[in-house]
Amino acid sequence: MRKLFFFTILIIALSNIQSQTLIGTSNHPNATANHNQRKIVRDSQQNIYVVYTDSLDDKLVIMGLVMTKSGESWSDPQIIAHGTNPTLAINVIDKISLIYQSNDSVSKIQLKQSEDFSNWSDSIVLSNTNYSCIHPVADCDSSGNIDIFWIEKNADTTNSLIYGLFKQDDQLYTKIIATKEHITDISVANSLLNINSVLYFAYQFQQDSIIFFRSRDKMVSIDTLYKTTGYQPCLTYNSYSEGSTNGSGFARLMYIDIDSNLLLQEQYDGTDCCYGDQVLHEGNVEYLCIDDIMPPIGHSYLFIKNESLFHAFYIGEGFGTVMLDTISTKPIFPSIAYKQFNIEYVDFIWMENSGSKYSIHYKRDKKYQYVYNEVVDEISQKGFTIKSYPNPFTDLINIQVVVENIDKLPLISIYDIESRLIQTLEPVNKVKNSYSFIWKLNQSVNIPNGIYIIRCTVDKYLAVQKVVKF
Repeated sequence: MRKLFFFTILIIALSNIQSQTLIGTSNHPNATANHNQRKIVRDSQQNIYVVYTDSLDDKLVIMGLVMTKSGESWSDPQIIAHGTNPTLAINVIDKISLIYQSNDSVSKIQLKQSEDFSNWSDSIVLSNTNYSCIHPVADCDSSGNIDIFWIEKNADTTNSLIYGLFKQDDQLYTKIIATKEHITDISVANSLLNINSVLYFAYQFQQDSIIFFRSRDKMVSIDTLYKTTGYQPCLTYNSYSEGSTNGSGFARLMYIDIDSNLLLQEQYDGTDCCYGDQVLHEGNVEYLCIDDIMPPIGHSYLFIKNESLFHAFYIGEGFGTVMLDTISTKPIFPSIAYKQFNIEYVDFIWMENSGSKYSIHYKRDKKYQYVYNEVVDEISQKGFTIKSYPNPFTDLINIQVVVENIDKLPLISIYDIESRLIQTLEPVNKVKNSYSFIWKLNQSVNIPNGIYIIRCTVDKYLAVQKVVKF
């Protein structure tokens, strides 16, 4: 009966995946624009929050709405602030920060905060009020502080990249990072699991020049990681193990090159950056935004190509990309949720031209192929299959790997949802090309109930399976 109940809940949950929802409309053609400005975040309870720009009575306003996990329905959009270019950041205790650009003739970068997305603090001005400041991006570190970047327009027509550290005690520290003829884009990423305060950031300037950076000490010192030419730099960063203080883990750096190819760099902490670019998608890529990363498994990202929006999952170096979803209704300006970290789902929004207005849509996709007592073989020509049973399990789980025409031993690793390696397995039996593994839980070691990831590699091929302990 318990298993029947579990699978009933599972079927209901899966039925809610892959359905898109119209959540609002806007009069503004750039309502969800700027790919690194997070217009959507999740809290630790999986409530979802969205902001976008609208134009009401010729005034720019920032609208906000929420979908509570319990209600599974969206609230009506409400005005949160007067301004434009909003971005959201959420800290480890689910405090939500809205950073945005004011409507003043000399535009300012402002901040409002809320514990529940309905009661908001008064606005705090972050930027120098003598100069117009635009295009804020932000993320939160492990201490709950906010790392914020924006562009300051100088009197001599140059632009300055400004960094602001806004602390929980409302103290603000700002610093000029660079001054260039023209700065057009900024990206920022803190640790997804709030394990450390390592900060990755990038900016684009002089039309097509990009530099990626890292700082371990709140911008006292800055490491230059990689210089290239292209557009729309994106970043995602995570760490391997809980309690890490030195930034162990790695970042993935994505951008569009001058030939409209989508490229990737992988930056491993403790190693020199960077190796050769990996071309993930060739030609006609127009727009890019990146989701979170689980280091042993991969990361999700969205891109627009030939007027279609694609959700893809990059499995890892040498293993390639899996295409998970395609939306072909001419979507524009997608935004993808970065925090709080979610190993299972990708939450994102986008706009579509609906005549006199712009419609705003939301969708939740699965991040991996969900497998429950089924065979994993999502990539044809992979050369092997993996099956795990029973799933869900309590004390042990059997893993069967069948290899075709590959003279290599399967390697099995078990990870938890925080990217921690739990165990590696050796085969207990082999019959022809079939290998048997058993993950038997040690009663003296506490393995909590929840989701675990089985990662199987055979030579240059990889498969991932999600299993549930209860």
